[in-house]
Amino acid sequence: MTYESVKADYLKADAELNKVYQDTLARLSPPEREELKGYQRAWTKLREDRTGEMQDGIGKWNDRASFTKERIDFLKAYSTAEGAYPPPGYTPAETERDETDAPKGDLLIKNYNGYFVNYAGQHILTHQTWVVSRKNPSQHHRLPVYRDQSGEDLNSRCTEMSHYISADQKWILRRQVNDVFETGSAYLFRARAVLSLKRQPSSPSTILRGTFSPDVLRTARRIKV
Repeated sequence: MTYESVKADYLKADAELNKVYQDTLARLSPPEREELKGYQRAWTKLREDRTGEMQDGIGKWNDRASFTKERIDFLKAYSTAEGAYPPPGYTPAETERDETDAPKGDLLIKNYNGYFVNYAGQHILTHQTWVVSRKNPSQHHRLPVYRDQSGEDLNSRCTEMSHYISADQKWILRRQVNDVFETGSAYLFRARAVLSLKRQPSSPSTILRGTFSPDVLRTARRIKV
């Protein structure tokens, strides 16, 4: 490994990143495009903050190349809330993350697993959860993920995921185990208006009392609305 080869590897990865980024923007709606642009600006600053002050040498360019390749993988797997359904290339999930407990109402929870090939040629598992109308399956919406400022999915590392739909069909609760915040956290979505997701450090609000069973709320130690 030489200085020249490592720097050339970074330049090659950076050129591919620009292409993948433009391809990703092209398949997004205008609002989603602006959102990704913001994520990409934050990521670019993060890369510069991480490597900009390093001494010009093999270590610096190797680090920049690795960081850039990880971003290529992120963009290849980037998906939106209103993509095609069922998601192309995905299959119904058959893992413990597919555990669902919902009453018989109009809304259904549908989980899908898919794979993409990362920069190193490895097949990486991705997951999508959708809310679908029983009466009219053309009415569907993907539950959003919680992202950091650069767009990275902070929920992807959880080892178990369960979904609960309230009896009045107005709320969807997602319970997670071992996510990046804590063991036993949860997310709350208002049905048919699930585009925004904000962290809420408090305990479940009074609106949930009587909406979900006490057992469900006990397992959701922290609600993020």
